Amino acid sequence: MVTFPAITSMVPWYLGFDLDGVILHPSSQRPITGAVDVLNGLFDSGHRIIIATARPWILWWTIEPLLNHYGIPRHALYKVGSLGDTVRRKAAVLRLEKAAVYVDNKRTTIFRLQREFQIPSILFTSWQDIAVMFGLREEW
Repeated sequence: MVTFPAITSMVPWYLGFDLDGVILHPSSQRPITGAVDVLNGLFDSGHRIIIATARPWILWWTIEPLLNHYGIPRHALYKVGSLGDTVRRKAAVLRLEKAAVYVDNKRTTIFRLQREFQIPSILFTSWQDIAVMFGLREEW
């Protein structure tokens, strides 16, 4: 497993996360197990939380109330559009925010961010793994 020991010693780190499939279940719109606790732990540790989503514009107005309802912390929330090259727009947002790493559940997004845009990216597996990678918890 990849670990980032420097993240616990150098605060703040700018951490990017996809919304659907990483923070929220795409079908139920409820937080994925561990998401709220780990994001709050990162937030409370002083790291900057950046959320980027490719949700359709028609659903944009529902995102803030949903995140607030579940207590999902963030410093920035970006809508990168659902049409066209969303990965290129995610890369632009991550560069703008100076994100140290981005977490997504889509291999093609991870591959393109790393290969075309040289943005460090992690394929999402579980929030338990994220907690260990970023030094919030010991091995499970």
